[in-house]
Parts: sequence; structure tokens; C-alpha cells
Amino acid sequence: QARERLRNNPLTFQWLWGARQRPAVGHRLPRAGDHLVVEGFPRSANSFAREAFIAAQPGPATVVSHFHSSAMFALAERHAIPSMLLLREPVSACAALMVYQETLQAAAALIRYIAFHQPLLVRRRKLTLVTFEEATTRFDAAIARLNRQFGVAYTMFDHSDDNVRDVLDAVVRKRDEKYRKLGRPNAAGRFHLPGPDARKEAAKEAAYAALRADGLFELRTRATVVYERVKEIYAT
Repeated sequence: QARERLRNNPLTFQWLWGARQRPAVGHRLPRAGDHLVVEGFPRSANSFAREAFIAAQPGPATVVSHFHSSAMFALAERHAIPSMLLLREPVSACAALMVYQETLQAAAALIRYIAFHQPLLVRRRKLTLVTFEEATTRFDAAIARLNRQFGVAYTMFDHSDDNVRDVLDAVVRKRDEKYRKLGRPNAAGRFHLPGPDARKEAAKEAAYAALRADGLFELRTRATVVYERVKEIYAT
């Protein structure tokens, strides 16, 4: 729990996690001139949103993402960078993360979910809220809302089947390229591919069962309350 609080605290995040940047694979903190910061709890369409935005722009676009820390929105504000919060319902998000990180326990996943979103209730940040469903089915509408909120004019993503397929291919390609550059070509687990998969769905059902256990009622309720409050506060 202490680690997650430090990760999501703007005062400690840049100091602690700044040393973990990997510029060689495009993993770095925001800086002036970046086009967009995209952040969300893991398994909330972070990779899809990043690649869909990049694909839609007529020229090179710099998108900073995948620190999975709500402190990133404070850095985005500091550098006047438009930012997008990806929000997914807690049980679905935690189940997907448990499949991705096969040793992660249900309670730990819920605690991490709460820690990510709680700071966004303490201080309102300037950001565009995008639900998981919108990111994966109507991302053009998300970019349109970002443009209105931040006074920018980014190009819309055409959410056609062909374009979605191209984006998913780009996610896999860049993931594989990243692991090769890090010297870990086989680091991706068997369930790390985006999109549906029969084995992944079976593992997800087991994760759902663990998350719905009676002993996790309080944590589950806290996560749901945080989720609903974030939606209420940042809805436009």
C-alpha cells in the first residue's frame, strides 16, 4: 500500500519513478512540447488509446503513457500538456490485471485500483475523462472532447474495423520491439496480447470469482465508490 501511495503522489512520483525512465523504448516522463499524456489504471485501454491517437495524427505525435500513476496529470498540468484519463470499472479492470500479472492477488489489485484513483478526488485536475468502453469503440468522440477542453485541434481517429485492427497490430509490434530493446525478447506472458482470447477469458473468469469473494466486500465497495466519484467529478 505504501508503494502505491508513493507512486500516485505528485511530490514523490517524479523523484522515485523518474529514475525508472527508459527513453530508449519511449518510456519517459512528460516534458514541454509533448502532444498528449494518456494515463489509466493498467488494462484500461492505455495502449490502444496511445496508438489510436498516434495513428490518427497527420504527422509525428509524442504521447507519454504507461506509468500507471495519477501523478502524471500533475506533471501534464505543469508542462501545459493535454491529458486523458482512461477509466474502467474496478472489477473488470482488476480481473484483467490479474490475468496479465498472474501472481497478483485480488485484494492487492483492488488496493492498487483505489490508490490510483483516490488522489483525483482530493484535487481536481484538468483532464479529459474517457471510459474504457468509449476508448475501445468511439475514440473519435474522446479526441473531439479533448480538443474542446484543451483548445487544441488534433485529428479524429476513424474507428473503423480496419483501423482498429491496425492499431492492435501496432500495440503488439511495439510491445515486442520494446522487449527486444530491453534484452528480454520472451518477456511477454501468454496472456499479454490485446483483445479477446479463449484461454485469457477462462483465466479472467477465475479472477472475477476471486474478486467477488465475500471477504473482499469492503475493498470492492471502496473501489466502486471511487470509480463512481471520479466519473461524476470529471464528466463534462
